[in-house]
Order: sequence, then C-alpha cells, then structure tokens
Amino acid sequence: MLLYTLIHRNVGLDFWGESLGELFLKVLNSSVKRNSIVKWLEANKTLIISDILKGRGKFAAEWMLVAQKANASARWILKPMNYCVNYFGNEAVQITARGNFKIGKITMQRKGGDGGRKTAQMLQFKINPAALFDAE
Repeated sequence: MLLYTLIHRNVGLDFWGESLGELFLKVLNSSVKRNSIVKWLEANKTLIISDILKGRGKFAAEWMLVAQKANASARWILKPMNYCVNYFGNEAVQITARGNFKIGKITMQRKGGDGGRKTAQMLQFKINPAALFDAE
C-alpha cells in the first residue's frame, strides 16, 4: 500500500478502488502514465530495492545467505546486503511483455490467486537468489 500511496502522490495516477489488474492494464494502455511510473520507479529504485531486500530499522538485514541443494551436491553463498542491493538493482526499470514492472533484476507484479480475497490485490516482488552464484 505504501508503494501505491507514493505513486499516487508523485505521479498523479488515481487508482483507488481499482484492482491491480485494472491498474496495470490502464498503465500499459496510457504511454504517458506508463512513462511517468517508469520514471518515478527509476528515480526511487535504490530505496525500493533496499526496502524489498534489506528492510528498515533495527531488524534490517545485513547479509543474504543463499543455499542450493541439487541431487547429492549442495552449495551456499553469503553476501553483504549492500552488495545484493547493488547486484539486483543495477539494471534499468522496464515493463515486461506480460505487463509487469522489472526494477533492476526484481520483477514486480500483482499477487493474484487467493480466491478473490483482498490479498490478491497486493504486490509481489520476485528475485532469483541463485543468480548470486554466477555474480562472481
């Protein structure tokens, strides 16, 4: 909801009472609104990615541990969170072919599912943490 409020205040996109699906459709159908949101996301990308991965306050994460077990072998990697924020946020903001926003290497989409409950209207952020294995 915080991201909605920030977009509404800074971009002027009014979507209260609309579903996220309708919002994403309206954004994709209006190049002016689409460009405004992409510009705003680009300007606030570091803060958004930091909030997603690290959090804020006294419980903010300082490290990211990724463990992977495939068949009989296992591997793990431990990286400082600032490295991860830079790694996942190092690319431009773009709109995918399916109409989702990609903020660096993080995909932002409407959660969906949940049998029509209110939680289906939330945003979902997806990363591939195993990509850190190839980052070195």
